[in-house]
Amino acid sequence: MQTVRNEAAAAERRQALRATDVNWHPEPLKVTPEERILIYDRIDANKRSTFFLIIGFALFMAVFFAAIGAVIGFSSSDLTFGGQALLSAGAGGVAAAIALPTGIGMYFSSTKVVLGISGASEVSEAEEPVLYRTVENLSIGSGLPMPKVWVIEDTAPNAFATGR
Repeated sequence: MQTVRNEAAAAERRQALRATDVNWHPEPLKVTPEERILIYDRIDANKRSTFFLIIGFALFMAVFFAAIGAVIGFSSSDLTFGGQALLSAGAGGVAAAIALPTGIGMYFSSTKVVLGISGASEVSEAEEPVLYRTVENLSIGSGLPMPKVWVIEDTAPNAFATGR
């Protein structure tokens, strides 16, 4: 008799939990308009950061090689101070002229390099329908354009995003 009552009580609790699970909704975030961060704000911030990173790379290389040019110029006894400064500035200018296109090239080719190294292959909706629909649903839900879907044949589960 006691067991029957315990089982009935347990069934009632399970039923009540199911009812609360069905009606559960997440609490809305209490965020002021100033605190809101939209995905497009993040994209703009990432583009600005990338631009400053490439410019910073070129400036670092210019200063680094200008310092090397200064060391070489100061160690040379037959150069005047003007010649030493010219050698230093020339080394920095050449370094910047090489570093800036290198940084821009890395920006535009990084996706191809990463996908090539990892052995990824692009898939269509017909080849991987579940994966493709999942990515499509996520892009629709977030309001972003549909990206290309690539698959890496590996035993370890993995996922990453690449691109500009």
